Amino acid sequence: MANMQVTWRRHHESFPLTVGLDIFASDASIAVESSTERGNDVSEWRLIIDSVRHQDAGVYHCQVTAKQSRRRSFDVRLRVKGITV
Repeated sequence: MANMQVTWRRHHESFPLTVGLDIFASDASIAVESSTERGNDVSEWRLIIDSVRHQDAGVYHCQVTAKQSRRRSFDVRLRVKGITV
């Protein structure tokens, strides 16, 4: 998926948490990872929140912007690791 950009943001906030691999969140627990399946045109993007807290709960959006005018569908999976409530 060349020529695409992935942006993560919280639903209620207008500014992005990440754009591509760049992090704009002031919270140091926010990270992003990307990998591309070898020999395939499939990318996987992961928003990572270390040491998840109650205030991290909410809806997160993943926006994919491509320079091509084709429409594509993507699966978004959120996985929470190591949370204690």
